[in-house]
Amino acid sequence: MPRSDARKPRVLILSDLPPTEAKRRSETERFASLARALARGGLEAEHAFAGDEAALGALLAATKPDLAFSAALMSAPEAGAASGPGPRGRRNMHELLEEAGVPYVGSEPAVLELAIDKAALKERWREAGVASPAFLSLHPGEALDEARARALGFPCIVKPSREGNSRGLGEDSVVRDLPSLRKRVEAAARDYGAVLVERFLGDFPDIREFTAALLGSGPGALVLPVEIKLSSAKAVRLVTTEDKDGHRTAALPIDDAALRARVAAFARRAFAAAGTRDYARCDLLLAGGEIQAIEINGQPMLPDLWFEACCATAGLGAEAYPNAVFLAALARLARSPGTAFPRIPDAMRDIVPAPVYEALAGQEA
Repeated sequence: MPRSDARKPRVLILSDLPPTEAKRRSETERFASLARALARGGLEAEHAFAGDEAALGALLAATKPDLAFSAALMSAPEAGAASGPGPRGRRNMHELLEEAGVPYVGSEPAVLELAIDKAALKERWREAGVASPAFLSLHPGEALDEARARALGFPCIVKPSREGNSRGLGEDSVVRDLPSLRKRVEAAARDYGAVLVERFLGDFPDIREFTAALLGSGPGALVLPVEIKLSSAKAVRLVTTEDKDGHRTAALPIDDAALRARVAAFARRAFAAAGTRDYARCDLLLAGGEIQAIEINGQPMLPDLWFEACCATAGLGAEAYPNAVFLAALARLARSPGTAFPRIPDAMRDIVPAPVYEALAGQEA
């Protein structure tokens, strides 16, 4: 299919408005760096804080983007509305973009909702035959069923059911008896609402942790795994947000080719069951000789160190991998019947390595 750079596709990068000025400056620079990387690939990108539904509508009308990238899952609450989904003034950003007729990078709204809901995702995996640790879930206000907890067994880990990036996890999240579980569930429910209780695999002597990036859509998508290692031993083998943000983890290539292929194949099944497209990241554990899926980040923040490490295994550097993400979305949109969309910029060929370009661009190659 012919390509033309007569007009650069306009990209709008959307994010939540941070609560502090310092965080606002940090986020502005983060997305300015993303815009600069995309400019190398022939895209004209700008960043804006999304605001509530009305503010987003006004922003889209003013900027008229060809493509949107949202780092925010939900719109901001309407003025005077309590935080939360639906009637409390928040809606899925991809749903709002669809209603506005703006194509976007990433998975459909229902898929993002599935990925953020750990219990629902694990149910989907169970239906699809994708192994994941045994669990029980508690809705907001629901009491712990102690008989079910005993049947689940110990040790187990208590997680917020609708949070990502290890938020709400610490070493005290791992419990080894019923009184500790009861106390931890109460604390997690108070802070986060819905709670997931999952068998903890970190005590297995062969425990290994992996994360895998998805680039592309469908059977031809690239799945790129790496191993996650802690820089120093911990009393509880658990990676927290503080470990990642404090650079106390290393995301390393998997040298064993057979293991790398095995992890990639498993992650591909986990992504397929969830229905992700364009880009996503899946966390997995090897314990007791078995690989198990833990969760999917359906909307990874870009730039992202772990996603970048995964992409580096395919020769994608710091500027190339965001362009590969957008290339995957552009190629998918170009293949959609009846879609009138700007062609993939020629500059993408200069920044995305040829094997990755050909794999992602498909019929555009």
